[in-house]
Amino acid sequence: MRARNLHKTPDLTLGIREMRLESLHDQRYFLAVPEGSDTRQVLVLMHGISRNAKLLIESIWPLVQGRGIALVAPLFEEKRCRDYQRLGRSGKGPRADLAVTSILSEVRRLTGWTGHKAMFFGHSAGAQFVQRFMFAHPQLVERAALSGAGWYTFPRDEDFPLGIRPTPLLPGIGFEPLRFLRVPAAVFIGLEDTVRDDSLNRSRKIDRQQGRTRLERARKWVRKMNATSQKLGLSSEVGLFEIEKIGHDYNQAVEMALLNERVIDWLLSQQEV
Repeated sequence: MRARNLHKTPDLTLGIREMRLESLHDQRYFLAVPEGSDTRQVLVLMHGISRNAKLLIESIWPLVQGRGIALVAPLFEEKRCRDYQRLGRSGKGPRADLAVTSILSEVRRLTGWTGHKAMFFGHSAGAQFVQRFMFAHPQLVERAALSGAGWYTFPRDEDFPLGIRPTPLLPGIGFEPLRFLRVPAAVFIGLEDTVRDDSLNRSRKIDRQQGRTRLERARKWVRKMNATSQKLGLSSEVGLFEIEKIGHDYNQAVEMALLNERVIDWLLSQQEV
């Protein structure tokens, strides 16, 4: 169904629907809007390499009922978008960051949402996307929650995606620490997320810079972000939530540790800060 038909079909406000971006028909996303289209906020949900966008939105949708929050879960298909977690560099697929900005513009038009910043949550490779999107487009991010990222872009003078030195592979993108460090952010990581599986980037350079496991990398990134904020005289601080008895699997984290509830509680608590 074309996204432009949303306002003509009231039933779409009752549940999760698969949409196609009107300006780029190959780009699909899942959308759930509050009953009556009373959309006060938007939460973007970013999947990992399993491409479980629908599962992600289904795990969050019951938690935001009655809160005026629309959910958007882009689907970056493997064959077409193999570099989405690094924003989609030239020669490696379409620009994922620009696809998300277009989706947000479309959702604004379809739902009556008047905001300019969205909340973001991503798991695994989706957390990598969220972190890098926050660096590249801080003006569009209200707050960001990351869980189980495999590795990170660090706020230091190295070539992207290891660091924030601009790259010709992302034309028009610059990274400004004084802007992205002000975005409220938090990392959720399982204390048993220490397996060096096939989906983990195990390059020697990343091992040396960030550590050998997702847990170690999360800790190092949060420390570096907060040290950089302090150095620049900012009061912002990235939160770190280490969760017992869970590893990397999103379903396990939801079932055993209520990760989805923890994330929503944190995202909504930031409204009071």
